[in-house]
Amino acid sequence: MQTQTRVSRQSSLEIFSSDSANFLNHFWEFFSLIAFGDYNFSENLFKHLASLKTLDWQRPLVDIGIAKFQSVSGELFASYKSFQSINKNIADGINYPSKQIEKEILAFSCYEQALLATKIGDMSKCDSLLINGMKLTSIYKLQLAFRLHIDIQLAMNDLRNLGKLELTIKKVSESNIHALACAGWRTAGRLSRIAKNFPTALKYFEAASSIAEQYDLQSLKKQIALSLSIYYSEIGEYDMALKQLNEIQSSMEFDPAICSKLEILAVLEEKKGNFDKAISLVREALKISEPLDNILLLPGEYLYLGTVFENHYHDLDQAEHYYKLGYD
Repeated sequence: MQTQTRVSRQSSLEIFSSDSANFLNHFWEFFSLIAFGDYNFSENLFKHLASLKTLDWQRPLVDIGIAKFQSVSGELFASYKSFQSINKNIADGINYPSKQIEKEILAFSCYEQALLATKIGDMSKCDSLLINGMKLTSIYKLQLAFRLHIDIQLAMNDLRNLGKLELTIKKVSESNIHALACAGWRTAGRLSRIAKNFPTALKYFEAASSIAEQYDLQSLKKQIALSLSIYYSEIGEYDMALKQLNEIQSSMEFDPAICSKLEILAVLEEKKGNFDKAISLVREALKISEPLDNILLLPGEYLYLGTVFENHYHDLDQAEHYYKLGYD
């Protein structure tokens, strides 16, 4: 098995040398570590970054890394607030060594904020960030990363664009951006599943799984297992769905992937008429999503509980309680 990290941390962190000429030599490596690292690696990198003495123009890189770490950890609202602070600091003016370095840092910020906007459903903002960010960067691999996410948005808006997305993922893979290709295949699989093209969805999921296994992409392995569990549930293969869910484990205290696992298990239990178990599972999920203040997971979990109490227990007081939490 090959390791997930394709570049050395030492090489990538040479970007923080006082010699700004190192920036363009090492920026892609730094970007890769921040953008594609797993949780534990990202946590260690974040701690190292926080301890570094940086120049004024380097500070946004550290702050973007912190905001990215918060997003990977499921702390979406905290990540959003961090990016707001980053935008303010950039707007206040930073003395960059060159215009090109300024553009690359701004592109980096656009890319990561676009991913966060996608997570929280702000698609208009995501589209704007992707288009503007792609214009700023002159780094081919970063341009490909932008291109992939633009094509994902196009496919989400019109599933007839899936063929174009597949071609872009292949370019990403050929450029050895393994984690991004893996994420692309998983997304293509999810979109194919939505289109009820189940054979194609499975093909894409298998492509994603192959890369995740080869490069030991821990975070993506969990996301693929979640996607496959939904896929198998939709085609009526519940045992296979449970098998995928049982493979999802975590060493994190609060892992949003475990929330999603518990949510899917709850839906499967509800289908079997085990309403008490379904409620118990979602309440377990809330023990993770509430401390994270996860603005993506929390509303759905509250609304799910409201629906179960209303439809299966006819307990309108409890239903109203959870509906209010969900809509607030």
